[in-house]
Amino acid sequence: MRSIIDDLKQKIVDLVSSGVDIEGLKNQLRQTESRDPNHVYGSEIEAMEKSLHEGRIEEARIHRQEAISARNCLPQFNFEGLWIGKYGDHGFEMINITYVGDIMIAKKVTGDKNVPAGEITFQVDLSPPPTLSDSSLRPVSKPLENIILSEDAAKRWGTSQIARYQGLGQVAEEGFASHQWVDGQMVIINEEYFSFSWMPMNHQIFFGRPSPELSLKMLRESRSHRQPTIEDDFDTLKEHVTRCFEVTTADFDDEKVDGKDNPFSCIYHDDDDTCSFE
Repeated sequence: MRSIIDDLKQKIVDLVSSGVDIEGLKNQLRQTESRDPNHVYGSEIEAMEKSLHEGRIEEARIHRQEAISARNCLPQFNFEGLWIGKYGDHGFEMINITYVGDIMIAKKVTGDKNVPAGEITFQVDLSPPPTLSDSSLRPVSKPLENIILSEDAAKRWGTSQIARYQGLGQVAEEGFASHQWVDGQMVIINEEYFSFSWMPMNHQIFFGRPSPELSLKMLRESRSHRQPTIEDDFDTLKEHVTRCFEVTTADFDDEKVDGKDNPFSCIYHDDDDTCSFE
């Protein structure tokens, strides 16, 4: 939808100085924008802020209701809850997504020696692009261009383009030392899968919804006991070895999750067997 709107805007710009009647194109643009939830959300937010700024409280309330209705139709604002992704050598980890305004916050439920549980792993700015001529009431960041998929990838995922958004990813040394934020990008594949990339490291993780059974399994494992020592009794050592064996076996079966093909291990393999998009 966004590409259609951009094309119509470009046609209007190209024809505006030629003397050609562009009213038909303008009507087509308005109709298309009214069907685009992202555009409606942005325009209603701006209209609400403008109404508040001018003291028109009742109008602002109506614009707010319209903005909420449009926002509920946008997939990027419906990712709340638990997701899992494979953090390289650290294995599968679980995150919980919440929202603070238009900022998506992804916090680790299970962590690792670098970024532990309870810390934010990434955050994404989902603020809609400006739509009104007076957009000085809020900061503006230029939206990222959609990723154009190859014909084969488009058939597989049921879309020719996938949206991406700017964000920040957290990195740290062991023990959460020297933690810092780096530039990142979130790519929304559909309502079931997305990826986040830590851009300076060229590190991309794909996320999918876990089943209830897998969620419980990962939560139980995250509360596992300390590493045993030689002073522990035989039963404690036996339990630890059994648990390690189960985890190792699961790692060998890396292409399976809950007995099914792992859908978020990779979207596309390059020649060097790294995950990326076509």
